[in-house]
Amino acid sequence: MTLDAAIAAMVWGLMFVVGLELTGDDFRRMVTQPRAVVAGTLGPLLLLPLLTAGLIGSGHWPPPVVAGLILLAAGPSGALANIYAYLAGANAALAVTLTALSCLIAVVTLPLLTRWGFALWLASDSTVAVPIGPMIGQLLLLLLLPVSVGMTVRYYWPVWTMRRRSVAQRLALVGLLALLGFVLYDQADLLRVAWRDQVGAALLFTLLAMAAGWLVGGFSGLESRDRFTLLGEFAVRNLAIATLVAVTLLGRTDFVAFAAVLFLVQTPLLLLAVALYRRWTALPPHRERIEP
Repeated sequence: MTLDAAIAAMVWGLMFVVGLELTGDDFRRMVTQPRAVVAGTLGPLLLLPLLTAGLIGSGHWPPPVVAGLILLAAGPSGALANIYAYLAGANAALAVTLTALSCLIAVVTLPLLTRWGFALWLASDSTVAVPIGPMIGQLLLLLLLPVSVGMTVRYYWPVWTMRRRSVAQRLALVGLLALLGFVLYDQADLLRVAWRDQVGAALLFTLLAMAAGWLVGGFSGLESRDRFTLLGEFAVRNLAIATLVAVTLLGRTDFVAFAAVLFLVQTPLLLLAVALYRRWTALPPHRERIEP
């Protein structure tokens, strides 16, 4: 099995696990409480390009890093954001909704934001054609289909599903760590060369995006579950689509290394955020924690 097939299989399985936690009512609440959807959809479109422009302008990054940051800010969010929301006990239904909307909106925003960024920072007027086929394929096969299958299993076998919730969570965490190992093994040679130049940019992008998502949720008056979901949706970008655009349309094969670095930097940071959030939400109110 090739790395791409292995990653696709792992992502499918992870999205299936997310689906086991969801019901139709979870998505119907998105209609009656649209504020989180609006904040999670418009926030990345408005803030990520601005944060990326500030990040690029504040450092002396090599062109591959600049191109990578532009593509990340312009592209849709990644499916793994749903996994982090699920592991944290946040709003997984909101995460699925935002990821799907992000992919649909990227048909328009990806070429516009990429062209603007390349013209501003790389003195290039590159026009990016959106890979609509692969994007729709990802949306259907690696997001909507496995989530729907998981929801169907929960609907028909709710008792079986509930009894295996803890096992499913552990499997999701193991799958995510295995995915991290696959990328590290496959890109080891590139990482040895590119790590020092690119890790700083990946770290700063991730931290800024996470902070932006959390703060946008706070300013929008969202509860903590929705705020954590936005944190993940801002930070986790669709690396497969960004890599496809970089390699096939722009001829930037050097982006592959930056995408690998970003994934390796983001994964432990977001898993740490998951652990801290779960611990924080598990604590009783302050007044109940005071010893008599």
